[in-house]
Amino acid sequence: MVTFLFDTTNISSKVRRIITLPEGNGKQIALIKPGLKSIANNVIWLNLSGNNLTDQDLDFLPLLINLEKLRLEKNPVTDKLIPLIADLKHLEAVNFNETGLSRAGVEQLKKMPSVKRVYEWKITSGGDD
Repeated sequence: MVTFLFDTTNISSKVRRIITLPEGNGKQIALIKPGLKSIANNVIWLNLSGNNLTDQDLDFLPLLINLEKLRLEKNPVTDKLIPLIADLKHLEAVNFNETGLSRAGVEQLKKMPSVKRVYEWKITSGGDD
């Protein structure tokens, strides 16, 4: 059984959610997707770091229309993920440390109007650091 770590704050009568899937629980993603989808409008921070999640596992990301921070470090995600988050108008910070993102993918992220911070240390696909 997977336990989500929730931090809810009441802001302007809307419940905002900060969600963390503890590392090593990625195998459970199919079980938790329905729950994430049901609260998608309220998720502002999502941390799925270190869960061996692929681009296909994260097909629900476009539903998180109020997402501000996304942590996907230590997952084998690639540039194919970028179209899934490209229309998230509130996304300010993304962490792709130790992923399969390429330099070109990082540059695409940096061109997104709302994105202020892109963490990209030790990217593995086409990266040189």
